[in-house]
Amino acid sequence: MTAPTSSRRCKDCLPSGKRPAPHVGPRCATHHREFKKRAKLRERDMQVQRRYGITPEEYAALKRYQDDKCAVCGNPLTKSREPDIDHDHAHCSGPKGCRECVRGALHGRCNRWLAFIEDNPQAGIMLFEYLKDPPFKRMREGR
Repeated sequence: MTAPTSSRRCKDCLPSGKRPAPHVGPRCATHHREFKKRAKLRERDMQVQRRYGITPEEYAALKRYQDDKCAVCGNPLTKSREPDIDHDHAHCSGPKGCRECVRGALHGRCNRWLAFIEDNPQAGIMLFEYLKDPPFKRMREGR
């Protein structure tokens, strides 16, 4: 049986200033948040390794290579949410990819945009042309 919450002390605090530990571990609220954050990052690393076959070091190197910016829009990757890993769906069949499929780290919205145009470079060119010279503008100008 575990000791009452009031007598449990955080195992991560310095011995001279142990704080009450109401969380599993036992940990104080501050160290519990840090522990959960580290666990979430470890889980993300393992998920990337299982799904794409790249190590956490390669994943970090990819983000550094891109200067912590999205490979599509060039805006900074947010610190609050890990970027999506873009991969070529045509290379491998099934839900998982492989290390040869990986193309870059992207914002979620940029990755969804690529999925929407189905990795078709011609569709990207068509979207560019549409934005550059929209039909309504041509109509107003009598072209």
